[in-house]
Amino acid sequence: MKHPLRTIAFAFTSVFFVATLAGCPRQQIDLCADPGAHPECSITMADLGSPDVTTDDSFPDLGPVPDATPDAALPCDGACADPTPICDLANDACVECVETTDCASGVCSANSCVECVDTSDCTTGVCATDNTCVECVANTDCTSPAAALCDLTTNTCAPCAASTDCGHLADTVCDTGECVECTGTEFSTCTGVCDSRLRTCTDFPAADLGLCEACVSDAQCRPGMLCIPMTFEAADNSGPAEVGTFCLWQRDSAEANAPNGSCFAVRPYVNAAEFTSLDGTTTNVCALRTTTCPALVGFDSNCSAPGNDADCGATGFNDGLCIAADVVTNLCTVPCASDNDCKPGFTCNTTVTPNRCEL
Repeated sequence: MKHPLRTIAFAFTSVFFVATLAGCPRQQIDLCADPGAHPECSITMADLGSPDVTTDDSFPDLGPVPDATPDAALPCDGACADPTPICDLANDACVECVETTDCASGVCSANSCVECVDTSDCTTGVCATDNTCVECVANTDCTSPAAALCDLTTNTCAPCAASTDCGHLADTVCDTGECVECTGTEFSTCTGVCDSRLRTCTDFPAADLGLCEACVSDAQCRPGMLCIPMTFEAADNSGPAEVGTFCLWQRDSAEANAPNGSCFAVRPYVNAAEFTSLDGTTTNVCALRTTTCPALVGFDSNCSAPGNDADCGATGFNDGLCIAADVVTNLCTVPCASDNDCKPGFTCNTTVTPNRCEL
């Protein structure tokens, strides 16, 4: 059903247009005149038919016409607004986006603006399944030895908890939260034992060292021994300081020539005391009372002159003595409190100061 006013407008426009094209002057066109032909016209109002014209020329507001339908509906009815300001023409639905350029940031995925679809969309990190950029989604995303474990509750890299957490970092094991080359107890990828402090592989064979030999791990010492940090009084009298780490018997060891519970069985290692080994074993060990391993190992070796004690023992420590063995020979010895502090077969001279094991 057409609106009457629209019909009038259409009729008037049609007559004006056709008459003009036919050569009829505009001033001669009169819709209310007698529909006779103008001498210069080739078309008449009668030719067009009589329009359905109302006699009411006041044109009041007629309001909407019932059952009127627009010629073509607007996409999404023109109703799209935030937070779904974009019309998806294919589905005639309001959405957040249909392409990435519709997003203020991020990318468009399934008509929603998200931070990422894949890792290439992230400035740093990787793209998680919830379309957010995170530090990691797997251990392989964590490349720092100090944080090789991906904590999936926070998607952040964290210190390792077990050696399996270091599997993506070649030939490493976990030690106190860090992936390292080896430890004193985990060194299967090494040719030799592991340097427990440096946590690096060595070529030193396992179970190879005996009493008072310098060691880098418990595994380097022979069965029944541990690698023990040894301290002694510094030569500058500043107090005890570490001399080094050396293989010493565990007091309860039952190996051949071991203490078997009594440190006096392995003189001069008569100081039974609790120590913590280089690789963390805390137990009673048979240690030296009055000197150090370097001084004991250097016992009876040559020195430059009596009193040049720095020639004997560990550098920087008061653990050795240089004495005259005869008129031309000077040898190193060690301080002692009794014969037990001297090697078997040697006695402690307590008549001199400082007391020393006789050569």
